[in-house]
Amino acid sequence: MSHQDWVEVKLTGKKAKEASKNVYTIQNKVSDEQKSQAAKNYKLENAEDIKIETVPSALAKEIIQLRTENKLNQKDFAQKLYVQHTQINDIESGKAIYNQDTKKVIKQIERTFKVNFVNK
Repeated sequence: MSHQDWVEVKLTGKKAKEASKNVYTIQNKVSDEQKSQAAKNYKLENAEDIKIETVPSALAKEIIQLRTENKLNQKDFAQKLYVQHTQINDIESGKAIYNQDTKKVIKQIERTFKVNFVNK
């Protein structure tokens, strides 16, 4: 330990008892956090498979057909709808999560191109 920059100090009496309580408290807090994290990990590992709903493939095909009938690529289609082309790509590929934002884009497509999709 000669290469260390500090000198060891040995506490005795009342200060030693207080210091040991502080060390014990810190160790308990760490172990509580570790227990909590372990419980979360256990729940995740034992959770049932959660199915996240994505855009139906039939709807994606309808959107692709509409876009190609209008002779638009994904970028131009997205510009016409005022959305990012990555959103259109995700919807057409079926990767987009079928949430409120995606449904909003689909409604926007219907309004802009005056169509009603069958497979919503």
